[in-house]
Amino acid sequence: MSTDAAPEKHSELASQPALLTRAFAVFDAQCSPPSSGQSALGVLGPWLEFLAPDVEFLAGNAPALLGRAAVAGYFEPLLPVMSGAVHELLTISPVVGPKNAWTVRGILRLRRRRDGNTITPVPFTDTLFLDAAGRHIICYEIRFDPAPIGELFAPD
Repeated sequence: MSTDAAPEKHSELASQPALLTRAFAVFDAQCSPPSSGQSALGVLGPWLEFLAPDVEFLAGNAPALLGRAAVAGYFEPLLPVMSGAVHELLTISPVVGPKNAWTVRGILRLRRRRDGNTITPVPFTDTLFLDAAGRHIICYEIRFDPAPIGELFAPD
């Protein structure tokens, strides 16, 4: 994984890629495998702490979700059918223009709970906007091809 901001030149930027890397790692840890029978809010609690309480979450063209509970609800149908998640981060780059905005490109690898098989890898590009202190994600935009996600639910 690479970051486009050199820590020695942009020390104020150096901590944001580390925060984002940790956020993805915590999500993966919480979902590998997610606790069976527990709500998404419970499973994803440690990851949700990276999000501002009033976070705006945008997934493709779907209506925006507001708040941590709504974001957890987005993942609620996925957790019972998956046995693991790995985000392979390829780049973390600052967005030109807005302060504390970052683009994360990578590949998401998911495993089905029923058989442990990996579904088709899902390339993604996320844009994350951090609060002024750079401690919480205030807006999270995800872009990916949703077609492979259906493989989690496909019958044998």
